[in-house]
Amino acid sequence: MIDPKLASALVKARSSITNPDRDKKGVFAGHKYAALENVLDEVQPSLQQNGVILMQDIQSVAGGIRAVNLFIHETGAVFKTKGPLITLIDKKPGTAGAAATYAKR
Repeated sequence: MIDPKLASALVKARSSITNPDRDKKGVFAGHKYAALENVLDEVQPSLQQNGVILMQDIQSVAGGIRAVNLFIHETGAVFKTKGPLITLIDKKPGTAGAAATYAKR
């Protein structure tokens, strides 16, 4: 169960967060997406104004990677989420880096 003070802070932060512009275009399918920097630029100030920081880590899991998000409240309360598994098509560093950025978004 999430700590009530952290939950309240996340609800307040969410009320001022909007979707960032999809300013990038995918190489293969041509889809538009928001750059990771734009996502973080939108999310972090609202979280910080409400006493929350977001820390992200990448986990290697069974042929893929996923982002692990830690929302840490000024009271010390922590809420941890795990993103979906992004399967790696090869073991090249560039592939893993691109997948990590995608997972964090």
